[in-house]
Amino acid sequence: MDQEGFLEELRAQASCPMCLEILRDPMTLACGHNCCESCLQQLWEGLLDVFPCPVCQHHCTPGGQRVNIQLRVLGDLLRQLPGTETRKRKRQAEGPWCPQHPQQVLSLFCEQDLELVCAQCGLSCEHSGHDLTPAPKAAAQHRQRLKAYLQPLKKQLADALLLVGGCSKMVLFPRDTEDTGYEAKATGFTSHMAILGSQTFESGRHFWVVKISGKGTWALGVCKASFPRHALQPPSPSLGCWHLEQQVDSGPDSAHSHANHDWESNSDSLRIGVFLDYELGELSLYHMQHRALIATIHDTFSDSLLPYFSARPESPTLSMKIITQKA
Repeated sequence: MDQEGFLEELRAQASCPMCLEILRDPMTLACGHNCCESCLQQLWEGLLDVFPCPVCQHHCTPGGQRVNIQLRVLGDLLRQLPGTETRKRKRQAEGPWCPQHPQQVLSLFCEQDLELVCAQCGLSCEHSGHDLTPAPKAAAQHRQRLKAYLQPLKKQLADALLLVGGCSKMVLFPRDTEDTGYEAKATGFTSHMAILGSQTFESGRHFWVVKISGKGTWALGVCKASFPRHALQPPSPSLGCWHLEQQVDSGPDSAHSHANHDWESNSDSLRIGVFLDYELGELSLYHMQHRALIATIHDTFSDSLLPYFSARPESPTLSMKIITQKA
């Protein structure tokens, strides 16, 4: 650590946790933390039974705090160093300061309300009985929780990998599937259960039919080749994905298109025709058994498009197979 970095660390260690200034008349509490005498008096004013530390909320005994002479001398020396006043003004501008108590910094995190509060706010009725944690400690704890949450999420995504047949024309959406010998050749997503076909469309008219077997919620459409496959945002036209979502044995339900049709069928599978007119900017889906239009999505296409196949994670084993494909 260079000399400037050493001085910054020294100033930080000799600063009051409530006002962020270099300690004046520092008082050392039973828990070992220090703060300015005036800040402590302001915090404990009007209290009768509980006298908390502004850092760790340890219950202190009135009169148990003591003047720290060494810290007081160190604070006086640090205030004489060049640049101390400039750094003080910078810290005051940066905050974070409590909007209700402008002289106190937001040094505590309320676990119930999920917000930063100052030590004086922590004693108010609004936060009475709440778990208050020093902000740096709370940040570290929540980072660990987020990291732990992301690990199971990654595992769930890995368990929901899509299996593409060797002919690249069949997609399975299993929940719990052992190795079946399929080879993943198409381009998949890590944000949700979806996969893109291998054929690229940049102009013209294109039509393909998808046979859907099993139970669950599926989605068909087209997607830009540049779609952010690792993003957590749901697929939408603004991101370059146009699709219709449908649950087997119920009507269509999509944020991008709606239609009302009778989906009952004697067959154990469903055949959906997908028609793309690139120049006209139309994507249409047809119920092949009923020879009926399900919905048409209108937009402007200006990028390479790929067939899009998707299923909800809660769907049972669901399979999609391209049974005809025409240019």
